[in-house]
Amino acid sequence: MEEICMEDEKLVDYAMAGKRVRMARVGKGMAQEELANIAGVSVPYLSHIENARSKASLTTFVRLANALNLTLNDLFCDSLRASGVVFE
Repeated sequence: MEEICMEDEKLVDYAMAGKRVRMARVGKGMAQEELANIAGVSVPYLSHIENARSKASLTTFVRLANALNLTLNDLFCDSLRASGVVFE
């Protein structure tokens, strides 16, 4: 079971997802305080996510993606083998 958990760590690039959150936030002219408020997280936690000092939960990434009008694909595109619509 330990091997599976270690493999999962390699599958998800949290650092890159955090960088994408920051790039999208800055691109939209949002302050960290504004995004944190909308997404329901603290400013220090958002800063840690953006700077790869914390690994956010899926729920938190969904909140951030929704607040930034992004998809999870946008944040984790390098961690996915296939991107795009699977179900319609």
